[in-house]
Amino acid sequence: MSLAGKFQLTPEDYLQGELSAECKHEYLNGEVWAMVVATDAHVTITMNLGFLLKQSLKGSPCRVYISDMKVNVEKADAFFYPDVMVTCGAKDRDNSLFKQHPVFIAEVLSPSTEAFDRGQKFSAYRQLESLQSYWLIDSQSLSSNAYQGQFAPGSTYKVVSTAAAGDAGFNLYDIYNCPSSLTIGPQTFRNFESSGYGPISLTRALEVSCNTVFYGIARTMWQDSGGPDAARDASDPIAKAAAPTTAMTR
Repeated sequence: MSLAGKFQLTPEDYLQGELSAECKHEYLNGEVWAMVVATDAHVTITMNLGFLLKQSLKGSPCRVYISDMKVNVEKADAFFYPDVMVTCGAKDRDNSLFKQHPVFIAEVLSPSTEAFDRGQKFSAYRQLESLQSYWLIDSQSLSSNAYQGQFAPGSTYKVVSTAAAGDAGFNLYDIYNCPSSLTIGPQTFRNFESSGYGPISLTRALEVSCNTVFYGIARTMWQDSGGPDAARDASDPIAKAAAPTTAMTR
């Protein structure tokens, strides 16, 4: 967000003004500000994540929105434009201007937005009773924090691994092996289906929740990265990737 040009409006005036505004604005407690133009990295991360979520939610009642759909946090008197948002309820399908019951929100951080996204915006999002997962993705370091509700951390890990794989040059439609188990260092990871799925694409692996494909790809990416973690035991990157997932309290 941009902190320049702030002014006061009622929620009704804000919504009416957004219909004809030349740029998007966010709203909190009567205060309105214009949003800055996104960078190439910001847009790429947002599109990749939105695409992967859409693939994984195919056939479900959930809808994925990217950047241009508002979320209304009524208890915080706020309207924001999340970078990526997922809603699954019938109540939201009837409202074409904004959503009030998201289950998932992701914000791609930049130097000008990080403090607000981690602070006031997160405080507002915590007041959404429907929200189960809030992701903060750093567009510069490509690191992420995931704040979870009742969903298992593994669901976050698989989508993040796939998004990272796409950025690392993996073809999402290439065929990978999905064995029933995969041993990395001292740990053995298994699929929900004990027999595995055999040859499978990454998008299909998301749909059927093939854990071993994602752990194997993550191991390859970290070992090929040349960073400090590449010299550690292969089990370390898995533990590191899971560590940022934190319980979300309201």
